[in-house]
Amino acid sequence: MIAAGTHGDGLRLRRTGVDLISLAVVGAIPGVVVLAAGGANGPGVGWLSLSSYGLSWRAPESSSFGSPQLFSEDGTYLLEDGEDAGKWVRVQVYTDYLPATADALVYLEDRYNDLGPADVAAAQASAGQTVDTGYQLANVTPMTIVGIKLWIDPAVSSLSVSSDGITYYTPTSESDPHVLSWSIVGAGGSVNVYVRRTIGAGAGPDPKVLNALHFSWTGF
Repeated sequence: MIAAGTHGDGLRLRRTGVDLISLAVVGAIPGVVVLAAGGANGPGVGWLSLSSYGLSWRAPESSSFGSPQLFSEDGTYLLEDGEDAGKWVRVQVYTDYLPATADALVYLEDRYNDLGPADVAAAQASAGQTVDTGYQLANVTPMTIVGIKLWIDPAVSSLSVSSDGITYYTPTSESDPHVLSWSIVGAGGSVNVYVRRTIGAGAGPDPKVLNALHFSWTGF
């Protein structure tokens, strides 16, 4: 069994102590509630499969299920995709309600208005707007996480990031010279991340603006 908060979901982006959820999730099997899906899954249709070997996850566009997990008691666990362990789902399992076998499609959709300010009014867009918002990268594991990096999705044009709330950068890859980085974050610790969203004066309306960050680490 892989306990939640010990693998790919061990470092979480939070605001005022609450996890930011990358993807909306619909679908499960009896006895299983999908609490969160790693952003690396992307939107699409994944698959939960329960057999005598255990419960396993296959991410959208993946060709293989991850290692099946057997559960002896209720709890919160992590299921990983067979091709990319970064494509995980965190599930709450209720063993008394698990059938012997089951399969279910799980639908994942992007979420909006979680990162940065919500919808921008016409008057604000006309005048232009700059909003800074503070977040935390929190280590929820019992171990020290090392080699942390954070950058902006290259498809995003309105964000910049900072580790001190003073100097902002727009790194768009893990190798970018301005990527935000921290050597270690101790167990239960966190580091601050500031996100600036800039709306240029006279910006046109857009019903869907996806603001996305990436972060990685090298190990425990």
